[in-house]
Amino acid sequence: MATKTIFSKCFYLLLALIFAPVAIFAQNTKGEGLDFWVKAERLKGEKKYDLALLEYSKAIAKESSNYNYVYSKANCELLKGDTTAGIASLEKVAALKNDYFKAYEDLAKIYNKKKNYEKAIEHYENSIKYDPDNNRRFSYKIDIIKILNKAKKYEEVSQYVTRAKQITPNNLDLLKLEARNNNILKRYDSVIFYMQQSLKLVQGRPAGEAAPLYYEMGHAYYEMGQYDKAKPLLEKANFGPYRAKVMKMMPNYHTDLATAYEGVYEYDEAEKYLAQALKIDPKYEPAINLQKKISGAKIDKSLQIKKLEDSIKVEKNPKKKADDYCRLCNFQFDALQYDGAMISGEECLKMNPRNMKVIFVQAVATYKAGQTDNAITKLQKFSKSPALSGEFLARCYLIMGMMYSQTNQADLAKQYFKDPKITGAYKQVAILEMKKMMRKGKGEEGDEEEDIDDILDGMK
Repeated sequence: MATKTIFSKCFYLLLALIFAPVAIFAQNTKGEGLDFWVKAERLKGEKKYDLALLEYSKAIAKESSNYNYVYSKANCELLKGDTTAGIASLEKVAALKNDYFKAYEDLAKIYNKKKNYEKAIEHYENSIKYDPDNNRRFSYKIDIIKILNKAKKYEEVSQYVTRAKQITPNNLDLLKLEARNNNILKRYDSVIFYMQQSLKLVQGRPAGEAAPLYYEMGHAYYEMGQYDKAKPLLEKANFGPYRAKVMKMMPNYHTDLATAYEGVYEYDEAEKYLAQALKIDPKYEPAINLQKKISGAKIDKSLQIKKLEDSIKVEKNPKKKADDYCRLCNFQFDALQYDGAMISGEECLKMNPRNMKVIFVQAVATYKAGQTDNAITKLQKFSKSPALSGEFLARCYLIMGMMYSQTNQADLAKQYFKDPKITGAYKQVAILEMKKMMRKGKGEEGDEEEDIDDILDGMK
């Protein structure tokens, strides 16, 4: 009989060790709830949550001050999907043992998932206060930084980065995060100073480890307009995932975007990117040439328009007349005479129906004149032409996406912006236009928080 009793006690102890990652024995020396708790743990392991909860309640009724039992019950409630009950039980655990960091950590995660960020931060703070493990405390701070980043509270991000550095002062990911956040806050001198110090930590290491540090420092100089200092640093950062970021600070990138915008007659946008390209490199010839081309399109053409109109009236040769109408259509478009450009384009196409440039200009003029639906119909028909070049097709799909975006038809706009027929620099513009449209819908600006998320994702 004694042997059986000993076996029974050993059996229950084994079950407790298997099913209780947190609690092993009740704190109450009488252990009056232990048998119920062990049974509950077994039922929870079998996913019989309702039955397990009944046993947990019995255990707690016997030992109401045993926080381990209450914590196990909370875990079961959460597994069952009853978040409300789980929160109540975890709060009871915290009331029974106010330094039990695990309960605060679980509460923080639940509130974070529920997007109650204020409560989540409150409980992460308690986890930091009571958890003796430095690695976990560091992890909690990173979780708080993620929440603050979502809320764009970059000043508070800085405070938590500083606190996290107290635990791991030479953590490269933290140093990158600090630099990225300071770049967002326009604290460029701080970025440069701390990155110069941080580079000492990566001497002799692979180039990939130094690339983010060079990038942040180069980015700071770039934003300060000190492009001569930014360039050599960005060249050293032109590695792995930073290549795409570095590319966006080069004159050819801005010129390519300007070329694509010019290709769909968005001259104001084109000039904006050209201005940046020439700030980076005032002697960058492709940007200079495109700037001259756009300036030429914007000069007063009233004299040329009058001469062509007079010439067309007396011209007898159909080919020459079609060419004159083509030129007139383009001049009128540049002069913002969109109704005239539509008429001249129509006359040209009567004699030369395959003039792709006139078809495109006429469709864009229709759009600029406020007849968006008519313009889209023209472009859809135009895009089906087997004679259409790949570049014309890219321009066609890009401007249709822009038309749908302007008329708040986001789904159709995305469909065109994402179409594989848009290639090269036109694809880059399509991405920019799609982001612009999505931010407008959400009332957001910038990609800075995405950049911080890239760093944070690898830190836990």
